[in-house]
Amino acid sequence: MRKALRLTQHEFATTFQLSLATVRDWEQGRYQPDQAARTLLCVIARDPKAVKRARDVLI
Repeated sequence: MRKALRLTQHEFATTFQLSLATVRDWEQGRYQPDQAARTLLCVIARDPKAVKRARDVLI
């Protein structure tokens, strides 16, 4: 998904308020996302701009 969005790991982590270490661990198969993270990733996959807009409102 990150690659489909053409983002680096750092950009993806920053854009969606995730830690870089978490993104790396998921991609390297060290850890699996928990239920909340899986839900967020599903929403990002469907409408990343909506997640960005929601994040911007909260900041």
